[in-house]
Amino acid sequence: MRNFISSHPALFLIFFVNMLSFAVTRFCWATTGKTGAELEVIRPIADGKKMYYLVAGCVNQPRSAFRFLIDELKDGGVTFVNYQAVRGCNIESIAEQVIADAKEHRYDVRVIGISIGDYVGREVEAQIPNAKSVGINPEPEASVLRPYANIASKVGSVLLEVLTVPLGWLSAIPWYSDCGNRFSTAFIADQFVDIGFARASYVTGNTEGIIISQRPGKAEGDEFLSNQAISEYFSGVPIAEARTGHGNTVGGADEFLAAWRELDLTDF
Repeated sequence: MRNFISSHPALFLIFFVNMLSFAVTRFCWATTGKTGAELEVIRPIADGKKMYYLVAGCVNQPRSAFRFLIDELKDGGVTFVNYQAVRGCNIESIAEQVIADAKEHRYDVRVIGISIGDYVGREVEAQIPNAKSVGINPEPEASVLRPYANIASKVGSVLLEVLTVPLGWLSAIPWYSDCGNRFSTAFIADQFVDIGFARASYVTGNTEGIIISQRPGKAEGDEFLSNQAISEYFSGVPIAEARTGHGNTVGGADEFLAAWRELDLTDF
């Protein structure tokens, strides 16, 4: 290493500046709320009226994840909770943003969260009286993950976070593409941290329904979540099954729409 530095001082300086500048910038982003979300109101509504907040799951955005559901939400405003796909992700900050926005406008709050997005639903229920939520493949904490997914999320998130240090600004390149959205290594690492380590308030009293995945012919149902653990976590909450894979609201849109309608959420 010492020989390389002495032989290539310019390359070492570039590597060091890239690594250090990105690490400092990421720290500033994280401590100033820049890894939160952008709240995009796609259907405005007057203050005090019903507002739906839509929070996508792992490496997806609301515009694609909830395309199957928009036409079902007829009597309120709609806000997309868009992730910061380059800078990173902090689900706790995102929940705080939604809560602050809802309180500012005195909305009659409804949250629909997919996977880790359900974390927002739990926190909103905990902090806003009469707020309601629906969870789709909900993962408000790692205890509802299947054992291998629990371990993988924790180990994988740590490894990815460590990898962003030598990669530096390369970690901010949105290279991973899914459903028309692109995400950076920094974002993926942060979101896996949320999946593996975040723990939402355990509040389900105003949860109107849960949709779980039950893949045809697969005894384990959801690839990543334990449906039994979800049933216990949301004890007493109506549950419907979508006959497709975890969070597949794009490719399995018809199946998730059928499950939504089965829950009979016309008054949600």
